[in-house]
Amino acid sequence: MESNNKKILYLGDANKIGKKTYELINKEQPNLLIAHLPYFYTLSKNSKKKDHLGIETVKDLNVKKILISHFSHKADLTHKEILKELTGYKNIIAASDGLKITI
Repeated sequence: MESNNKKILYLGDANKIGKKTYELINKEQPNLLIAHLPYFYTLSKNSKKKDHLGIETVKDLNVKKILISHFSHKADLTHKEILKELTGYKNIIAASDGLKITI
């Protein structure tokens, strides 16, 4: 989506970012990327297969802000623990009810 020179990219329930999509993201440099990270990491403690995006997949994309959402209870992380995991990432925000962000 693009409006008023602001670009937003939404990555729904996916298990990887394809090469063309990855190249497009890095070329277009969206202001905001919204990504579903149900297990936070690509591999959850309860899964042996890579079936969802993880922080490892999105952390180095060339975007201004990343909003991660769609957390699963199977991730074995509370929201507070997710926030703690994000302390090293300046451009990544964990979604929460009522959250407002400026793009």
